[in-house]
Amino acid sequence: MKKIYLITGFVAIVVMFLAFAPEDRILLVKTKYNHILRDPGQLCFDYHAITLKDPKTAEILDVSKSPDRLSVTYRAKNGFGAYSTDKFGCRLTKGEFTEFNQAFENISIRLRAGMTVSQEDFDVISKDTARMPPSELVEIQYLRRTFYYQIR
Repeated sequence: MKKIYLITGFVAIVVMFLAFAPEDRILLVKTKYNHILRDPGQLCFDYHAITLKDPKTAEILDVSKSPDRLSVTYRAKNGFGAYSTDKFGCRLTKGEFTEFNQAFENISIRLRAGMTVSQEDFDVISKDTARMPPSELVEIQYLRRTFYYQIR
């Protein structure tokens, strides 16, 4: 009987919180919950959110996932103080987001666009090769060949 009272009390507290809490607090709880679950959409969003004008006002509206890509639609305040929506895209490996994947994708995009890449950017993806699976090492070797070709 005590378990029923505890569960009912917990549910009542959650309902009261959701009913009376400000929107920013609810967003904070939702974000923390997604971090605990290591949600790929949240990790992708966090990786890109630092580039926004006001990242504290940003919130995820929708996440669409394919086997190797992730698209996050978000809403945030722009430089004029108005809310606008936009999308972030991230690369997935086996359904998971990693910073290596995104750093590799960013460098690949710049190389395909004909831009040069600094040695520091390249070092970010090759610093931890001891723990990488063979497929990622093959990608680094390919990128290294492309990278040095682009610098010359």
